[in-house]
Amino acid sequence: MPLSAVAAAVTGKRDIELLAGLPERFTDDRDQQAVSLFRLSPTPSPTCADLMRQADDAGRLPD
Repeated sequence: MPLSAVAAAVTGKRDIELLAGLPERFTDDRDQQAVSLFRLSPTPSPTCADLMRQADDAGRLPD
């Protein structure tokens, strides 16, 4: 199961939003390695449709 699915199910946020709240360093080396690897993994760029949907959800599109 992808981490993005777990993050969305647990927090209702996207994985990138979840990472934004994490500390830079962890006391547990395994946690540090897991987060570091995830931060290095490529994230898909949003499409134009994704951006339009986000703008519409935020009420930023004209009527």
